[in-house]
Amino acid sequence: VPFVMEGGAKIEKLGASNKESQFIELRSFQVEDIARMYGVPPHMIGHLKPSTSYGTGIAQQALGFLQFHLLDWLVMWETAVGRDLIDATDKSFMEHTVEGLLRADFKTRMEGYQLAIQNGILNPDEVRRLENKPPRADGKGGEYWRPSNMVGAEQTVTPKMPAAVLPGDRPEHAWRTKARAAMRIVGSRDA
Repeated sequence: VPFVMEGGAKIEKLGASNKESQFIELRSFQVEDIARMYGVPPHMIGHLKPSTSYGTGIAQQALGFLQFHLLDWLVMWETAVGRDLIDATDKSFMEHTVEGLLRADFKTRMEGYQLAIQNGILNPDEVRRLENKPPRADGKGGEYWRPSNMVGAEQTVTPKMPAAVLPGDRPEHAWRTKARAAMRIVGSRDA
């Protein structure tokens, strides 16, 4: 059955041929090869694929990039600056801070802060400063905490516990004590 087109319209091929599809796939592999050559995860140059290389998710890939590639360069630069640019008598040093790269992983960051506060490494106000927040209003944020099992024997403090008040010692419960004594007397007469 012949197909009749109106107004001089032409049939055009839609889609790509097999050769064109293979060429596009080859270009994708070239992008991955270039990223691999420089040690950069593909997602950092905008080449997103469903598979991951250092764990699950983009945050894990960024952490893997920091640990397995970037950290070596940072240590080399710090060593070179300390050796070649800073005078030996000077107390200065050079150090890269990579905490900004870890800010995206909120859960891990908060768990790290929690451990630092609990072990007396940071106080709450220092953590708040790292998170760009003002110090606590009650003024207790500058205190360092220390686990009670890490305190020396000479520093142990036994908390003062209030003396136990028995119900019979309270004036409003005095009638109960007298009522019990009266029941005992009545019970002994019946026997």
